[in-house]
Amino acid sequence: MKVSSFFDRPAKAVFWFIAVVSILWSVQCTVFQSVLGKDILETVMWGAQWQLGHLKHPPLSGWLGYWIAALTGYSQFAMYLAAQGFLAFGAFYVYKLGREFLNETEAATGTLLLYLLFYYNPSSMKFCSHFLEAAFMPAMVYYIVRGAKANRISDWLLAGGFTALAILGKYSGAIVLPACLAYILWDLERRKCFLKPGIWLGMAFGLLLLLPHLVWLVRHDFCCVLHVQRRISDDQMPWYYFLEIAAVGVAPVAMGLLALVLSWLPCRKESGRKDVRKPENRELFMLSLLLTLTPAVLFTLVALSGGDVVMMWFSFLASWCGLLAVVWFPREITRNHFRNLWLLTVLYTLIALIATTVDIAVKTRLRCHADTAGIVKAVEEYCRKNVPGGKIPMVIGERWLAGVVQFYSPSHPLSFDEDDPISLTPFRERIRREGALLIGDAEDLKKWLPEMAGSVKFEYLPAHCKAMFGKPKDYDYVMAYYPGEAGHGK
Repeated sequence: MKVSSFFDRPAKAVFWFIAVVSILWSVQCTVFQSVLGKDILETVMWGAQWQLGHLKHPPLSGWLGYWIAALTGYSQFAMYLAAQGFLAFGAFYVYKLGREFLNETEAATGTLLLYLLFYYNPSSMKFCSHFLEAAFMPAMVYYIVRGAKANRISDWLLAGGFTALAILGKYSGAIVLPACLAYILWDLERRKCFLKPGIWLGMAFGLLLLLPHLVWLVRHDFCCVLHVQRRISDDQMPWYYFLEIAAVGVAPVAMGLLALVLSWLPCRKESGRKDVRKPENRELFMLSLLLTLTPAVLFTLVALSGGDVVMMWFSFLASWCGLLAVVWFPREITRNHFRNLWLLTVLYTLIALIATTVDIAVKTRLRCHADTAGIVKAVEEYCRKNVPGGKIPMVIGERWLAGVVQFYSPSHPLSFDEDDPISLTPFRERIRREGALLIGDAEDLKKWLPEMAGSVKFEYLPAHCKAMFGKPKDYDYVMAYYPGEAGHGK
């Protein structure tokens, strides 16, 4: 394939870039990390419990994470690739939204700019609730826009469905809904959709999908909402903190504009072209500006009131920054301009890939390089000696360590985070009957599970870790068997 013909189809060029990058990052993580990250293990842990919610999040990320793990034989590579697949799905809908207003080159450019952001490339977190937000929120916005423009019932039903999926994945999926409402109300023709059945059917369909979780949320005293409230009030922040939050909110747009300028400079002397953009995309400018500023303003207000904002909350709320940068950029984006941006993105990706590979290969970290086989072997030997039947029972303890035992042991026992009483509650009677393995830090276990950990004898559990070219490290944990009411443990 000739280079020129490759860039004649910008959408395909972006597709191949995303496909190759997704595989590269998945392979890098699989080769250089011996254990999945805490968020992935927690997600699979939640999904195996088959509950309608958890202390921190709605249930969908857990369900999907568990299905992916179970269907692929608990493959690490599959978990990494699934995360990249969700990113690609979201990027596809960012492109489709762009095509509602822009030509192929401009829409592909707005999508490609996302892969110059830390959130996308390299993705800062592995499969977890953030990635469902990245996938379903752009689809939600796309079908809301389509519904408002064309008023087809099918679009509104898809909008309702993807809205429910986005919220069931992560509550912040709803943050941009006010921006979508403002987009509809801005125009007289779009406002007429409220006089037709499509939008109401879409809302009803979305609410129907959300209803089981909403009932669960009410019955559990809105625990997920209270968790967010606790996170916001964790620390007292300095007075200027709101300025940092505001900067984080708009930085992705600035980065996109900078990349467009750098890739445009070699094209500025192209002959025979009228390269000044006409003001023909005001609608997309308003839409992408609303989508970008709504979360940025909300989080800035939280910081201004003294709250602590978790920076990763911004993550895939930046999905519209590429389109906003394209519309804001004052010059026409030609094929040569797009080619330069594509090459710039490839160069950035190679630098990031090399830098992170060197770092992960030489710097030993427990939650990247733990000897999972050693941990599971120690647990299995302990259970053979101390647990009736010799099998690993349900596991309760430190989130990451309990997740390691569940994911990497052949029996994949149900596991629970000691800090998550919401998930533990439905299983407490079963635990009292059948017993459980307590694992992690003795003092933490005694604090959170006094009725279980108060009378058991803890034994030493070593955790060894070593990067491919790094120094070995050892960490100390403990484990104990709680025999339950039967009291037949050794």
